Amino acid sequence: MDTLLFGSMVSKTMNKKKILISANVIFTIANFRIELIKFLLLRNYEIVCVASKDELSGNAEEVLEKLGVRFIEVSVSRKGLNPIEDLKYLLNLIKIYKNEKPNTVMHFTIKPNIYGTLACRFLKIPSINTINGLGSGIIKENFLSKILKVMYKTALKFSYKTFFQNNDDKEFFINNNLVSTQRVGIVPGSGVDTQSFNTCTSNTKELTFILIARLLKDKGIYEYIEAIKSIKKTNKHAIFLLAGQFDFGNPSAITQDEVKAWTDGNIIQFIGKTDDIKNFFTISDVVVLPSYREGLSRVLIEAASASKPIITTNVPGCKDVVDDSVNGFLCEVKNSSSLEISLKSMIELNETKIYDMGLESKKIAQSRFDKDIVNSIYLKEIEKICSI
Repeated sequence: MDTLLFGSMVSKTMNKKKILISANVIFTIANFRIELIKFLLLRNYEIVCVASKDELSGNAEEVLEKLGVRFIEVSVSRKGLNPIEDLKYLLNLIKIYKNEKPNTVMHFTIKPNIYGTLACRFLKIPSINTINGLGSGIIKENFLSKILKVMYKTALKFSYKTFFQNNDDKEFFINNNLVSTQRVGIVPGSGVDTQSFNTCTSNTKELTFILIARLLKDKGIYEYIEAIKSIKKTNKHAIFLLAGQFDFGNPSAITQDEVKAWTDGNIIQFIGKTDDIKNFFTISDVVVLPSYREGLSRVLIEAASASKPIITTNVPGCKDVVDDSVNGFLCEVKNSSSLEISLKSMIELNETKIYDMGLESKKIAQSRFDKDIVNSIYLKEIEKICSI
């Protein structure tokens, strides 16, 4: 009996397919890909994660270890293009991928999408790429954007499948001849367990707005502050919160001195970061994100899952989560006056209308962005690869 059992276990292990998930930092895997990882583990796939660690990583490695997922650390520079550092990164990926011999590698974030795909090409491993969003580096018409376009075009022609999180990003890549139309698809976000946010009802005494994001200029934080300043001249009752993680290495970073000045001036209440975003939804009524552009904002999908009305910008990756005047309001990007109008419009609504908007958010989250929708799209491509 013991021999038969052992033989069965060995056979099961040998038949297990291996998937590498590669991103720039481990935090993004543990925070954005955890539902996908759980989904694949339940289907008997072996998962190995490859990324760097930085000051944002927190307990990400521990989260993966508890699931029985191995983590391989690799150094990758997040600050622009450095030919020597990037070549080292490419060679390290080739070494790791060669040793692991995965059935496929799933790449997320810019450098893994480029260098990881080239490593897979060298080793003849099929890769599945996800373009999480378009940063200013590729959208702006300058020398850096030209280099990035060449690099993307070179790498992505070897990709088995390249997913985008919104149609605007997909069309940008197609129109710039960076990817083949035969190898692209849409995946609606990173996959959120929409049911897990059912208990995020708030008990606030005053209408409370919250902006949750990495503390970067590109998230529209300056516009948020300017709009609040104007609103507070006539409305003293609404409460405005700012939550998130400082990212001092980012050229778009908001400084601690700026945040302190805003709190000292009674413009906002800064509540820092949390390991569970549900904590923020239980102390707020409306979620605000005046971002300049997103792939598909996870914060907004989570907010919709928590039945919160949303105010966000009419840009790719944000507008996808809001039907204007149905579950929130859309405002113009980089326009504090437009944001102010949207905030005032929400303030003027009665409690019943705000509640109904929240219910509409929940419907949108469940029907468009639930983890089961996202995971099934990825699984379809993984099964195709593993059957080859």
